[in-house]
Amino acid sequence: MSNYGEKGRAEGLKFEDLVEQYYGFISTVDLKEKIYGIHGKKTTSKTDKIISGDRRVSIKNPKAKGTSIQIQVNPFSSFVCKFSDIPAWFELFFGCSENEKFIKMCQLHGIDYGSLSLEEKRRNRLDIFSIGLEKENELVDWFYTNRVAVAKMAFQEGFHLDSEILRKPEEIIWASKKNDLQSIKQIMIKDLLSVFNKITKNEICFRKKNGKGAKTHSGTVLQIGPLTLQMKGSGEGEAYHSMQFNASLTDIENYFNLYSSGVI
Repeated sequence: MSNYGEKGRAEGLKFEDLVEQYYGFISTVDLKEKIYGIHGKKTTSKTDKIISGDRRVSIKNPKAKGTSIQIQVNPFSSFVCKFSDIPAWFELFFGCSENEKFIKMCQLHGIDYGSLSLEEKRRNRLDIFSIGLEKENELVDWFYTNRVAVAKMAFQEGFHLDSEILRKPEEIIWASKKNDLQSIKQIMIKDLLSVFNKITKNEICFRKKNGKGAKTHSGTVLQIGPLTLQMKGSGEGEAYHSMQFNASLTDIENYFNLYSSGVI
């Protein structure tokens, strides 16, 4: 982890402790200890603290209200363990760990490897322009059908076993100002999932307005309502091709205003 990453994590833990003191804490469970999940790997608790007796909360403390932060990160192989019906070719978009496998999958699915950009070849992944409209629609259809389950995985369940209830938060405490307890917004995850249930298929789409090869909106980010999904693009081995889910409080509030009578 970089010095910047270590500093950010330390700040996050400090704010979690402040939240704990502010609301009160009663739990003997070590939520920092990683335990084995459904994918056979050790996984981090989605619950950060248990406050006020029994409230299982996830705590977010971004730089600003509109800052998009990482909600969940996992390799495609783990995602398949939870969503076994996902088409295998989706890995072409999320990234193959080996170039040889990437080339073979391109051949299998009628993708001309020679026509790909240097960036696609370097990363062993396709942008949406290379996938083609038919496959793009298939990918969008799948995420629309599974939008609530995907959001539940990202915000609440991760890859924990059904029995690990304490590690699955029921509420998000999201600071709209960095390190400011008075700026906290409380979001019940059941209400957030209800919002995802109401979004339309048009709200699940790829960011691609600037065309192939652009530094931003270049066909590598999938918008799922207030949640975005992209390849992590850092780390080594399988971790390099992790699926990274991001969200901002601003986007979540905007969707609550559209689809919920509840106030954050």
